[in-house]
Amino acid sequence: MSGGKNEEEEDKKFYRCFSESHSEHVTINSVLSSLLKFSVVGEPKVANIRKNNKNYMISLEKFLTTHRMRWLMRIKTPGLPRRLRLLAMTLGLLFLVPVVHASPPDPNYPLENARLVVQTLSHIQRYYVDPSRIHPGEMFEASLNQIQKTVPEISSQCEKNLYCTVTVQQATKRFRYPTKDLSDLATSLKEVFQFIEIHVEKDTDKREIEFAAIDGYLNELDPHSNFLSPDSYREFRVGTEGEFGGLGIVIGLKDGHLTVTAPLDGTPAWKAGVKAGDQIIQINEESTINMTLTEAVSRLRGPVGTKVSIRIERNGRGSPISLTLKRAVINIEAVQSTMVKTPGGNNVGFMRVKSFQANTEQDFHTQLEALNKPENNLKGIILDLRNNPGGLMDQAVTLSDEFLKEGTIVSTVGAGGKVLDKRAARDDGMETNLPLIVLINEGSASASEIVAGALKNNNRAIIVGNRSFGKGSVQSVYELAMESALKLTIAQYLTPGNQSIQSVGIPPDVELLPIIIDKDHLDTVENILMSEKDLEKHFSQMNISEAEKSVYKLGFLAPTPKDDEEPEYHPELKVEGDTTAEVALTLMDGLSSPDRQKMIEEAQKPLAEKQSQENKKIAASFQKLGTDWSLGAGKGNSQAEMSFHLLKGGKPIKRALAGDTVTLRISVKNVGQSPFYRLSAQSTSEEALLKNIEFAFGKLEPGETKSWETKLKIPQPALTEEIPLTLKFSEANGNIPPDVDVIVPIQGLKRPDFAHQYFLEGDLKQIPLGKAVDLKVWVTNQGSGVSKKPVVAIKNPGGKEIYIEKGRVSLDKLEPGKTLTANLRFHIDPSWKGESFPLELTITDTDLLVFSKQDLTFNMANAQITPPAGKLYSPPVITLISKEENTRKNPYILQGDAKDDQNVRDLFIFLDDQKSFYESNAKGGTTFPFSAPLKLKKGNNIISITARDNFNLVSRQFIVIHYDPPSAEDIAASLED
Repeated sequence: MSGGKNEEEEDKKFYRCFSESHSEHVTINSVLSSLLKFSVVGEPKVANIRKNNKNYMISLEKFLTTHRMRWLMRIKTPGLPRRLRLLAMTLGLLFLVPVVHASPPDPNYPLENARLVVQTLSHIQRYYVDPSRIHPGEMFEASLNQIQKTVPEISSQCEKNLYCTVTVQQATKRFRYPTKDLSDLATSLKEVFQFIEIHVEKDTDKREIEFAAIDGYLNELDPHSNFLSPDSYREFRVGTEGEFGGLGIVIGLKDGHLTVTAPLDGTPAWKAGVKAGDQIIQINEESTINMTLTEAVSRLRGPVGTKVSIRIERNGRGSPISLTLKRAVINIEAVQSTMVKTPGGNNVGFMRVKSFQANTEQDFHTQLEALNKPENNLKGIILDLRNNPGGLMDQAVTLSDEFLKEGTIVSTVGAGGKVLDKRAARDDGMETNLPLIVLINEGSASASEIVAGALKNNNRAIIVGNRSFGKGSVQSVYELAMESALKLTIAQYLTPGNQSIQSVGIPPDVELLPIIIDKDHLDTVENILMSEKDLEKHFSQMNISEAEKSVYKLGFLAPTPKDDEEPEYHPELKVEGDTTAEVALTLMDGLSSPDRQKMIEEAQKPLAEKQSQENKKIAASFQKLGTDWSLGAGKGNSQAEMSFHLLKGGKPIKRALAGDTVTLRISVKNVGQSPFYRLSAQSTSEEALLKNIEFAFGKLEPGETKSWETKLKIPQPALTEEIPLTLKFSEANGNIPPDVDVIVPIQGLKRPDFAHQYFLEGDLKQIPLGKAVDLKVWVTNQGSGVSKKPVVAIKNPGGKEIYIEKGRVSLDKLEPGKTLTANLRFHIDPSWKGESFPLELTITDTDLLVFSKQDLTFNMANAQITPPAGKLYSPPVITLISKEENTRKNPYILQGDAKDDQNVRDLFIFLDDQKSFYESNAKGGTTFPFSAPLKLKKGNNIISITARDNFNLVSRQFIVIHYDPPSAEDIAASLED
């Protein structure tokens, strides 16, 4: 164990899913299958996922395919819609699919020792930035809550400041509520661990229970204090150290196949002729069929100089290509640069910094010197920090010093505002004295904000783009036992002038506002984006000064994005079609000084000219759609009446069916005496689907009615419910109609339910090693809904020696009551000398998030398969007695039963993302009635009911109940009665 590192180790993977060099190019549908298979890379955050309905699923896709489910459902992920958080949780955290580990699960892990708990709490006690946030009792509750989310058969209930009751299957015990200090918390958790260890299933990975407990109490501190499991810590080190032994390829999952996105120049893969689009079908002796991205990466990486064999399939080649490559040091490219021309013909150095890792400043300095040669006659430098999540603070400091002769770069302050460290610029005579423009956006965080703030507040650069994320805290990493680590917030930092960016970010001098004019994708108002202030338990701004505002705002006409548009990997830096870069290049023509105030003055004229040009484009675009976007003087008060209609095929409908594309129509009539000018409305809602939808009406004369329609694609997994949204109006002269509340009714689809039988072709005793073995799976839809494209797959969780030849089959449409067959194939390597091996059988409907899994064990010693082949295996059937969509009762009693052809094992219920009920079927039997009291919150409550049988087959039902608390008058009337 070592002490914390002096340099700040920021969360490099904060936005890694959006980084070009780590993109995973998959489709919207494949995000769901990737979710089910835990295709993961790194430590997750969802902070810059845009919450508008057009771009949301693309962003969510990148997120889900990049991050493990154990981290996904942490309380720190408020950016996900509640529905998808809930579905992800029930699919991932409830052990319906296993968490992927580079190392195998350890059911014999000594949980009762609580070794990692003791170590992490000791570091929190010694180093945490704000002791006032440490509340042992609340941390205890959070730990128990995270444990019960991780292990289905564990549940807990707490009476604050008194005790917490923990149930493991049929055993229940009460534990004291720790109130003294962190050592008291450690003692209570040890007692809980001892109880769990006795009663939990023997094959449960007990490491995950301790990991969950640590996650829980770290959640109570702040969004950036994290526990890094051994696998996560290995990935974290790769991300911050900047180099590793690998082949030099960017890979992703396409339709379940491990696919090369791009080889990196000069690397072993590039030299061997690996091409974009190649499918890697084998790594060493293992098939990659149904291999997750994490598993593939862990097998491709290794010590420098060692060899790895791969087989690839390429379009146009009749047979696979076999290659043996020697791993080399792969430098993760953090800096890209090029020289570009401004509209005025001047040369400008354009430099993009993607992250701050160990080699960033060195690469930056080298490339800056190459650009700034006398013969290039540079007009200035554009430094692009967009979507840069941060990294090592010392790299940010030294990079800032490339442009500064004097002044503070950053100050680090601890508890009580005590200054722990101050980094200042050094005048070494090597500073670049050219005009400097820095580009930032909401994806610029932490170390990138240090650079932007230092250059702005030292009067050295103008900032162009959008307000940065606002992460002003400092983390240090402490190594723990088992090669795990704790990333703990130890301080906060201030930019020059003692300005805190915590929760407010760096405001640009020139804020760019993209405007999209399209009938089905209107975007004229700033969208509400995720930032630091939206994270639970975030730190507030350290100083009290009001957040600085932008000097200029520039609205520009942007193209309509495509729903299925996916980012491409570009090994070279390109700025064509990049509006922010183009604005910066235009501004650079008029700049003559490295002084920020002077540059701001010089930017005024070109910005005014640009805005005039863009206003004409915007008005012309509205005119094409028949909307008058002209300005005029409003006289007197305007009044409006609004009506809302839900349409499909031009006809009114009562409910929008999940999976359908419907039309939202808003009509506004001017019932006042004065015209409206540039009248528009924007929706707000708890759900991302209905957030930031805009309606433009333009000029509206007295007595005139205008309508605006927009299309809305309802996701197929959507549940039956009535989703409220609020329309907020705006108008050029401030004649703003009041807000209007609207209800959008959604009708969820009926879901399939998969039962299956499997058959092994041939006698298990006579299976020859090295020869193909056919596995036939009959899939029966026992549910009430159609599965349009179910996928049957097998996977080898053991890794080596069992080779999957045909492990993934997409079936045709499966109607209720019908059966289809999937033919799979594998073989046992001749070198295999074991007695048994496992296979995982999964049946998935990715569109509807329906999933079934069964673990198969092939015991070659006694020629038996567990569970036996040839039998029909079906999950329990859940029937609800009470199915109200609206209620005023609280608690609400949810009643029903679960039936199974074998035996119902247990049943548990989640209310939103909190486990609210668990009951083990102590008496056994095929029928298990339940009655669950649920404490509802006001509004829509998402409820998931999960039942398991003895074969660990699972069935789920999702319902939404709207709770409307009784009014004071209702309560008074009931008392009188």
